[in-house]
Amino acid sequence: MRFQPSLWFMRDNHLPFARTARTIGKSVRILPRESYLALLENAQGTTLFADAFALLGNKRANITEGGRLSCAYFVSAVLLIASSFAPSFGLIRALHFTVRGTREDLRACGWKPISAPRKGAVVVWEAREGHEHIGFALGGGMALSNSSTFGRVTRHPLTFGKRGTNVYRRVTELWWHPALD
Repeated sequence: MRFQPSLWFMRDNHLPFARTARTIGKSVRILPRESYLALLENAQGTTLFADAFALLGNKRANITEGGRLSCAYFVSAVLLIASSFAPSFGLIRALHFTVRGTREDLRACGWKPISAPRKGAVVVWEAREGHEHIGFALGGGMALSNSSTFGRVTRHPLTFGKRGTNVYRRVTELWWHPALD
């Protein structure tokens, strides 16, 4: 049985405590795909993933370097939150701080390589300065990822810019999960 994360307030994908004028007397059920895509749309500008601390030996270190190395942390955190929306929506099992670890978890959770970007797909870009980069396709030639320059999540062209420019970054992998269909 695969690990299934859950939010502390979730019970069988229902929110029985959600009582507002609109929900009194109604069953409330999270729509996983729509909520996942909303997470992506609403993530732009956040610095939530800029810092994560660990002990390296016996020394405390910010392993994301103030947002410079936060892309895998951002992607895995969004997928982990989305995995909590429904028992069948297991997009990832754990938080990761490397593209390699994130990729391995994607494979283990049933993500498959695809040849063309789709809204919500996970994107991996070629390595620069020894680091691959990971984010999400938004559709319309746009993507979302943590900016190593600004230390926050930014929306940008899928390839960051035109081929032949210094900002261009080749997409090396696109991943899709069947639960997103």
